[in-house]
Amino acid sequence: MTTLLLAAPTLVHEARPKSLDDSLRVVHARRLRELREALEPAQGPEAGVWSRWSAVRLLDHLLSAWFEPERKLIEEEYHMLESGHAARLWTAAELVTALHWQIAHSVGLCHHPAEFCRITLKLETVLEHWCDEVEDAVGSVDWQDLSGEEHQALVSAVEEEPTYVT
Repeated sequence: MTTLLLAAPTLVHEARPKSLDDSLRVVHARRLRELREALEPAQGPEAGVWSRWSAVRLLDHLLSAWFEPERKLIEEEYHMLESGHAARLWTAAELVTALHWQIAHSVGLCHHPAEFCRITLKLETVLEHWCDEVEDAVGSVDWQDLSGEEHQALVSAVEEEPTYVT
């Protein structure tokens, strides 16, 4: 009789780059691409009110799921960063937050295609700036320099879809 041993799926992490900025570049590129893909149809001349409204809702979701947790994590880790980065990160985060608030609270924005396009393009630009600043700020931090809790928090923030092997 043959015994079949079944194991629970094991999470396999691919080899991580030594620096956090390399990991973040990959994740930020994917997230910015998702953002552009969500906004692009609503920014076109043929887009209607409901297309723009749906884009605003999706934008809320993307920023809540990505930007807000990343901002909180970065703010908690200011002590690990070289001086000067904290002020630039704070400024970039405040710009993202202000534009997000403006998009979410502008009455009738979805009825004004040119204004919608202008403000969402600004938000895309500011988010690119945020990503660049975060990558620059963490560029000097090595994975080995992190405590266990810091390591786990950053791994959760920068990992893409894990690969499961059975």
